[in-house]
Amino acid sequence: MLATNFQEQERLRDKKIKIERFSLTSSKPFAQVVEALYASIGHPDKVEFGRSTHESRSFAELKRAVEKGLSEAGLMLFMKLDHGAALRKETGRDKSKIIRFVIRRQADTDLVVGCVSKGDRLG
Repeated sequence: MLATNFQEQERLRDKKIKIERFSLTSSKPFAQVVEALYASIGHPDKVEFGRSTHESRSFAELKRAVEKGLSEAGLMLFMKLDHGAALRKETGRDKSKIIRFVIRRQADTDLVVGCVSKGDRLG
């Protein structure tokens, strides 16, 4: 939502957000951990999400558009980055598996950044 006046722009410019970062350790196979995490996150249709949020005329409409993209756990995927892809290309090995998820929780405006990686990153 765009700021409509100078005071609103100033308020948004100085807004601080909390970012929570965590790492997950599991004895389960990498693919199983990624699959379980991915399944617990909402994945809105990007075209529809962009259209509905852009066309919203009020905060209530914007909130409804956002809520459509949330999972049952109240999570929405903002970004998934495969950091291991570059390492796999560089080393020619399939061992480097590192995925970072940027997720929003419904309950607040905080972002959660989680990184899932498998053991020996450099192969």
